[in-house]
Amino acid sequence: MAAEPKIRKDVNLEPYIQKLRAEYARIKGDFAAVEGSGLHESLLDDTGEITAVDNHPADEGTEVFMRERDQVLEDNLDHIIQQCERALEKVKEGSYGYSDESGEFIGEERLDAVPYAVLTRDEQERTVHG
Repeated sequence: MAAEPKIRKDVNLEPYIQKLRAEYARIKGDFAAVEGSGLHESLLDDTGEITAVDNHPADEGTEVFMRERDQVLEDNLDHIIQQCERALEKVKEGSYGYSDESGEFIGEERLDAVPYAVLTRDEQERTVHG
């Protein structure tokens, strides 16, 4: 359960909130572009081929590689969108800029670099690295 944030009155979070909203809009646009790239169409539909029998294996390998790359991009963008949406919830709650885990202030440098951060740098490292 998250601790109550220890609100600091000496920090103006509005620039970071604006940056968060801009980043969210940009990421949503990137996600729509990747999603609209034909990733979810069949390989034959995407290449315009009737059959894969006459295709060179290298051509098919390239297409599979590009699809896998796009899938990883889509997954990463989806993860960031979820983080942005959580941070935007925190704006509404009045707890933006404070850790979901400890309630500690995340830090201006971290918010500037990652405006959708909901954990301090140390907490995030523990989450990622166990």
